Amino acid sequence: MAIAIGVSVEGGRKNFRIWLQEHKAFRLLMAGSGIALSWAWSMNWASERSFPSTQSIGERLWQFTPFCLGTLISLCCLAWASMLLWSTVSRAKSTSKVASARTYWTAPTQLKSIVVTFLGGTTMLCVVGLLSANIPAAPARASFLAIGAALWLVLVDIFFNVLRSKAPQGNWRKLAPLVIAPPIIGLVLTALLEESSAMGQRSPLAWGLRTALALSMLMIPASAVVGLLPLWLVRRGHYGLALQANRMLFWAVGHNPSMEGWILALAGRYSEARTYLRPLAFDRQDSPRLTSPELFLYAMVLSIEGEDAKAEELFEAAIQTPQANGNFHFGLAELLLTRKDNSERARELVEAVLAGYPAHPQSIELRSTRSQMLAFHAWALASNGSRQAAESRMQEAVTSASGGGRFNLAAMQLPIGDMWATLGEREKARASYQAAVVQFPTGDLAVRARRKIAQIDTHFRLEA
Repeated sequence: MAIAIGVSVEGGRKNFRIWLQEHKAFRLLMAGSGIALSWAWSMNWASERSFPSTQSIGERLWQFTPFCLGTLISLCCLAWASMLLWSTVSRAKSTSKVASARTYWTAPTQLKSIVVTFLGGTTMLCVVGLLSANIPAAPARASFLAIGAALWLVLVDIFFNVLRSKAPQGNWRKLAPLVIAPPIIGLVLTALLEESSAMGQRSPLAWGLRTALALSMLMIPASAVVGLLPLWLVRRGHYGLALQANRMLFWAVGHNPSMEGWILALAGRYSEARTYLRPLAFDRQDSPRLTSPELFLYAMVLSIEGEDAKAEELFEAAIQTPQANGNFHFGLAELLLTRKDNSERARELVEAVLAGYPAHPQSIELRSTRSQMLAFHAWALASNGSRQAAESRMQEAVTSASGGGRFNLAAMQLPIGDMWATLGEREKARASYQAAVVQFPTGDLAVRARRKIAQIDTHFRLEA
């Protein structure tokens, strides 16, 4: 709505920022120019200087400052170019006809493609490292090596985009750090071995190669940490950045195919979430994958968008299958409570999940999850006419939620508001929904809270 108003007020004129957003090729050109110019300048500056060993570490670092600054700008431009490339990932189609007609790679085919890519990349980068020894000028040699590494990253990007569409349920993501890092390690080692020892001890290029070698070797253990970045961004409401980070960090150990659908759903982009999750939630025969997190997210989006019959059918089928957690049970309970249908069964579903959950979890995240479960239980008790028990449960949820962060507190306020609405306390319900909007004003939580506030305001107007 804000974009449409801006265009109408400006008479159809577009400023430079909007024009830049619409021309990705120009942004790529800017990013590539930034990489080349800043890197070439920093290497040219460093190649003409020597750093005596008698200097202190502080003096050496100070002399290296222009080189580090230029390298940092180059890396920022490289990150920008990578985000632009990763944002072009093709979306999976949502129709069952397309999903059933798609041909997926089998596990042996996935393994063969990964091995071929790995061996081809290792050979290519080792050749680049050997050829770099024939380039005497340090800036030119550094640029040649950087271009080889960048080319490898682009080829890996293309390969994994193909693999993502051909094997959306595969475990190949766990192998991605092993595919990306070793060829670059081979490139750096080959280049270092070809560096003359006399010049190599003081050459900034040699120091840069040693740094690149260390970073490449740290890439595999670091993948276990960087996979948490999208979660951190979501908890702070930065859904667009979380999507970009998730697509860039597909190789991280903690990554799974449901992450993008989860981010889209939490961002309130329900149509995109359904489109993404549909082929992951159903198999080639269009049968639901009854234990997959993608099916749970897909059913939740259906429920939020008002397609209760389809969502209930999926939830009912899933709870008949042994599950690793109680997500489907809670999804069905929320659907029944929202529809004010069979509240007794909804209470039993919530209590069954709570019975298997730790009563005193240690981590903040688990405590926050339990506080949300308690809030849902309070709503279920209120729906069954147990006002005193519901209010007691609600107080327990609020007490246990302390220190859980804005996201978790806002998520807990929704079922508390539903509890008050069920008890006929519309003012208290509205206050709870408004608290959710204030604590987390973006995404799915805010969308649903504002809908409930609008329903209460409509009811007040009708009574007046």
